[in-house]
Amino acid sequence: MDILFLTSGEPNSDANWRVLKSRFPQSQRLFFRQQDAAFRQKLLACIKSDHFFLVAGAHLVAHDFSFAPPHDLEDDTVFVWQSRNPLFHDLLYHFYGIALLPKHLLLSDETFTLSFPALWPKLTWIDRVASDYDFAESPFYGWRAAFLETLNLLICTSRTRDASPYAARLQFWLDAAHQNSLTNWARGVAAAQMVARYTDIRELTRRYSDEACLEKEFQTDRRMVGDQDEKSQGPVSERYSALGMNVRPIGRGKYYFNSELTHIRTMGDDELYSLLQHCGDFDDVHGHALHHCSVQSKRLFQAVAQMHVCSRLLKIFLPFIKTCARDSDMPVDENAFARTTASVSRLIADGVLLSDSFVKREIFRFIVFDRDSSKSDDPMVQSINIPTKNRPHLLKRALESYAQNAALHGHHVVLNVVDDSTDTVGMLENRLNLQAVARRYNLTARYTSRDDREKFATSLHRLGIPLEYCRFCLLGERYLDCKMGASRNTIQLQSIGELIIQVDDDTECRCVQSPFCTDQVALCAHKIFDYIFHPEDTFDATSECADADFVGLHAQLLSANITAPALQHHLTSEKKLDIDDIDSALLKKVTSPTGAIKATFLGSFGDSGEGDSLYRLFMRDRAFQQLVADEKQYEKLLSTRYVTKFVPSLTISDIPSCMTMNIGLDDSVPIPFSPIQRNEDAVFAHLCRIGYLEGLLGFQPFLIRHAPPPRAAPRKEEQFRTTAAWGLNDCINALLLRFRPSSSDAFYNLQQAGRFLVDFAEADDHDFAGAIQDIYRDEIADKMNMLYTVLDEREAGPAFWLADMHHLAQELEKGLTGESHRMLVDLQGDLPARMQKCKFFVNRFGHMLLFWPDMVAAAQELKRTGVCLGSEIHSAQSL
Repeated sequence: MDILFLTSGEPNSDANWRVLKSRFPQSQRLFFRQQDAAFRQKLLACIKSDHFFLVAGAHLVAHDFSFAPPHDLEDDTVFVWQSRNPLFHDLLYHFYGIALLPKHLLLSDETFTLSFPALWPKLTWIDRVASDYDFAESPFYGWRAAFLETLNLLICTSRTRDASPYAARLQFWLDAAHQNSLTNWARGVAAAQMVARYTDIRELTRRYSDEACLEKEFQTDRRMVGDQDEKSQGPVSERYSALGMNVRPIGRGKYYFNSELTHIRTMGDDELYSLLQHCGDFDDVHGHALHHCSVQSKRLFQAVAQMHVCSRLLKIFLPFIKTCARDSDMPVDENAFARTTASVSRLIADGVLLSDSFVKREIFRFIVFDRDSSKSDDPMVQSINIPTKNRPHLLKRALESYAQNAALHGHHVVLNVVDDSTDTVGMLENRLNLQAVARRYNLTARYTSRDDREKFATSLHRLGIPLEYCRFCLLGERYLDCKMGASRNTIQLQSIGELIIQVDDDTECRCVQSPFCTDQVALCAHKIFDYIFHPEDTFDATSECADADFVGLHAQLLSANITAPALQHHLTSEKKLDIDDIDSALLKKVTSPTGAIKATFLGSFGDSGEGDSLYRLFMRDRAFQQLVADEKQYEKLLSTRYVTKFVPSLTISDIPSCMTMNIGLDDSVPIPFSPIQRNEDAVFAHLCRIGYLEGLLGFQPFLIRHAPPPRAAPRKEEQFRTTAAWGLNDCINALLLRFRPSSSDAFYNLQQAGRFLVDFAEADDHDFAGAIQDIYRDEIADKMNMLYTVLDEREAGPAFWLADMHHLAQELEKGLTGESHRMLVDLQGDLPARMQKCKFFVNRFGHMLLFWPDMVAAAQELKRTGVCLGSEIHSAQSL
């Protein structure tokens, strides 16, 4: 019979081949990398007999094996001899020994694959060791053999009617791998167990029949493990969650569960729904089961407590029930706990619950499998842009600090000032300061006045865009004082296709590392920033300034994804990846080939820049503990202007959040700001979500200084009275949240959002006002729901904090009772007049979005013809 020696580059295959060829000269050697149609034809051309033996390149044939066929040889049966692990002789490979196959199997079965003998028809094991699987020279081949052996055993246990022999062998491998967890083959066993749990058989066979895919899976495994050694590895409690699981009620007490990530579909009842609710909140199965049973006990006691008839004994325990600070304080029935633990374990085995290790593995698989090596490792930031208005002294300080930092780190960026000043003397001073800084640091500068923007709006109009929307976009509205968004739109049209940074004129480039900084990478879907409060109303984190590279920190992340070098520097093992706050939407974006970071941020210290500080009542973890630690300091901490706002590690998020105090932007497809009123950055954040369906935000664990002119801290009572206040951009935000983009084309999505706003504003006055009032009350109701959720979670919180929370609830309730003075507070007039102005601006902003792609194209055309927005000031130029 034919003997085929198959090799895919194993380090010891030459030596093994020489041994085989010397004993069996008729043997043939065949190289392969992928089991495709071409390989099948090549294999068939080598086979002359009806049956043939297959020997893998890493196998050293036993000296007493003679390649004699069994006596019961049949045309439709595949025979496999055992192979031995050379280091652990008790471990036998049942699928990766020497095989004897009928030739017609190759001819008749197009799905035949050498990697998965478990799928071969009429597979028969022969209880004899015919070879050693010698992988000592290659960690990969040791991992590969165990990985595929385990996958085949798992397939057999799930497909075979009598699975007990396979289950016993599988358990033997699992136990051995657990005892030798640091070996490569043991990691192969663990990896196979994980991928098989969440991947169907068809996908498994397709994916792992490719040798290159196996090598990348091994690289993924090595990346997950990192440089850990036996001392650094302690007992790990695995967390599981219902990540990506969608739930749809289909009747009383019945639910349909569908996973976006693993495509598992199942039916369940109230018990299963309740079990899945808190998955991921605990670090192990025991903690999850204990919490679930405690919740059930508490609900039972509370239900009984509400009954009119209670036993005396139960009434004695009612105060204890009502004052339980946490669900886990409740007594738990041991039988219920055992049943719940078993149920959670079954959900894990069925793949309904995903382990954190699996989620991390999917991320590392993307890094290894889909890395785009064509992306530049050193993206260039072209400009630092500062919008300003009537504050020459602050602008001078900002220009000096950012230019000095850029020059120190070798960045030749353009300094761009967009000046909305109305004072001629102040405008001249701004221009002189810009020129002086450009000369001192040998930089190019650009200055843009209101007159420059007026002329550019006219130029855009000449290319067919209505003048009113060009002026609205670039200059805002004449009778409104706050037009910072129009200045930012000017910057967006100046820097099409570039990577840029925008900063406020009252910031200073004193760039320092965040407190509590770690070398992890965090993926956050709900919470980004942490806070430290400074009750003394003064704080400077730069007494020992480290001169961090401000431009470089933004450049590291802009336009990149998780494969960026800056992130790979941190992601040396799964322990360096923090996914405690991930959700399925963020996971999809992070592991999408088209996902990219479109905006970057640093934290800040000094003045918080906030007009409202009551959000601090809702803070969690370290910030909340600092807030309520001392009742004497509580009032100061609640209202102080001096706050350090930071991320403790490099963070990626998709939360529609924006802090234009310092922001890096990928303007390959520029997104506009709301040109009028405050909170324009929040509108921008929602438009980024609409435009970039797979866009991400990147946050660096560094701070810059925010130092506006000194001002008093907001008074708490005044903040309570205005807590339900709602401005124009709050209204636009709420409308944009109701729009669902559908295209991967950012400009198309922005235009559709514009059409949505225009259609909404074209309703008659009565319907428009009623709809806006309903939206306002929905927003207030959402805030109240969040408030009462937090109150339920922290019912044992300090009395002074509880009092403020209840006070806040009372003020929010007034917003639901029809107090019209709290709506659209940044527009003048009575409520009908404010509604009319709101309708006008929603319509105008909608039209601006409709024409935004045309404005971008026209700005590019004007730039090509030499018509620029603003004027360049070179270092040697005089005025």
